[in-house]
Amino acid sequence: MKFLMVEQAGQMKFEILPYHLVQEFENKASEKHIVIGFRTPKSRYQEIEYSPNCVGHIELWVHDIERTKPVGWESSSSMRDIVLFSRDDAKKILDLVDKHKNEIELIVCQCDAGISRSSGAAAALSFILNGDDSLIMNNTRLWPNRLIYNTLLAVAGTTGGGV
Repeated sequence: MKFLMVEQAGQMKFEILPYHLVQEFENKASEKHIVIGFRTPKSRYQEIEYSPNCVGHIELWVHDIERTKPVGWESSSSMRDIVLFSRDDAKKILDLVDKHKNEIELIVCQCDAGISRSSGAAAALSFILNGDDSLIMNNTRLWPNRLIYNTLLAVAGTTGGGV
């Protein structure tokens, strides 16, 4: 059932999933893990029943936007309701990872499609924890959200990476 597993021997593993596969993953989860979930504001989602192997999870309600000031921001009334990924969001993720990194084998990152927000977080965390984000950044099925990726690296005090 794996959507995309990123794994290198001796390093933290990452699973990148679309929202509709998270419950199926949790029903079968055998590894200790945390879940970082991205939700689109003003959207509805079914509640997820996390497995006993999920030792922590977070849900962040942010839009899939890559720029802090999207084109037309000031003049578009529809843009005023946009919720951007912030340094506070990055801190929440990093705190969750730091709290559990010694007891988990896997970090699950998920968003609506499992392509952008989740892969941006997974790539940044892979770079921070493993020193390498290439398995995610070079995957042509993914489009890592650069705002999430760069903000996580900045808050972690890390430079470099694939963006």
